[in-house]
Amino acid sequence: MKEIISLHLGGAGVQLGNSIWELISLEHNINETGKLAFPSNNNNFTNFYSEINNEVYSPRALFIDTDPVSINNLTRSQYSRLYNPDMLISSKEDSGGVFCKIMCDYVKIDLYMEKLRILAEACDNLQGFSLYFATGGGSGSGISSMILERINSEYENKNIISFPIYPSPEVPKGTLDYYNSAFVTDFLIKYSNSVIVLDNKALYSICKNELQISAPTFTQLNNVASLTINSITSNFRFPNTHFSSLHDISQLLSQNNRNFLTTSFTPISNIDFSDISIENLTDLALSERYSNVGFYKGQSKSYACSITYRGDVDINEIQKTIKTCYDKKIIDFVNESYNKLSYGINSDKPKVFDDMEIFPMDRSVCVMNNSQKIKGLFNKIEKIVTFLYSKRAFVYHYCSSGMEEGEFSESVERLVYLRELYEDTKEN
Repeated sequence: MKEIISLHLGGAGVQLGNSIWELISLEHNINETGKLAFPSNNNNFTNFYSEINNEVYSPRALFIDTDPVSINNLTRSQYSRLYNPDMLISSKEDSGGVFCKIMCDYVKIDLYMEKLRILAEACDNLQGFSLYFATGGGSGSGISSMILERINSEYENKNIISFPIYPSPEVPKGTLDYYNSAFVTDFLIKYSNSVIVLDNKALYSICKNELQISAPTFTQLNNVASLTINSITSNFRFPNTHFSSLHDISQLLSQNNRNFLTTSFTPISNIDFSDISIENLTDLALSERYSNVGFYKGQSKSYACSITYRGDVDINEIQKTIKTCYDKKIIDFVNESYNKLSYGINSDKPKVFDDMEIFPMDRSVCVMNNSQKIKGLFNKIEKIVTFLYSKRAFVYHYCSSGMEEGEFSESVERLVYLRELYEDTKEN
């Protein structure tokens, strides 16, 4: 086994975690109590689960929020008995939406790391950690930043993959979202080997345009995000011909400090896509229509790209499709030295949520792309933070919690650095 510990941080991370584990459990025939419905020849799923009794499993996961609401909702959910109650951590001290407020509470951070140590010591061959959180929330951004730093210090040889959800005007939450996003992005640059970016703008568009949901709820947005996330983690939960570890993702896709990856997943629809060809399904996955990052429109080039095919797929048709991608430059690489397109196959069909009107899938395509498209996100945050800081808007909330004013201009400089990094087409 090569275990992965999942950390669901802040209100959004906890809610997203509930969707993720429901879908994973459906894929591995694990019921609401953690019982394996019938014996399986595939033991790879134990990379994500701990066996707590004879064929009874619990997610190898830690859920943390400073506000008790999200944890309480988790304990009242359909899959509440699946989770280990010792790994559900909450308090009654809200962060007030401020990134740095929780970072000064070293007692709480030590408690979180002690819980993480318990999970790590129960592993035979821990390969790394996956983090899920929203960058805009005070709890999610603050807790994830401190835990990223501590993991890097205490588990320095382990890989970290992060799944941050960035804010958007379509799904407003708080006035401090973009400040928090700018600050936590710096920690992602420093400490996360791979960053799989999701943004609420794109998730909202998919719900509205593909599922005809006029006003998507956070649960529906999380369910759509979970389809992409679970397709990525399926590489570690099923036998496949692609990634075998978190290290493989960072080695193959992260290029010269460019570790922020865009993603897309298809089909997400309430109509039947079973008759569509692999080539057409791949074209859809590579289009803006199903992209999980929606802040950039127009031409963009790629540094590396990976495609995961699941379900009823034919290897010959896939190879023909990949050749077409090269020949027609459907994926436009920045230059020949970055011409890296890989693919993997998982014959297990993807599952969908029972209570969401998504048509069952016979097969799916998931794309992870190290693309210049991501610069649109950094540019958006940079502009908003620059404007807010020029007015000194809300700066007091951060400085009164221990930050220095110079850190605001530094965060903008780092966003500019990232944007320029993704505009560069040189190898070094």
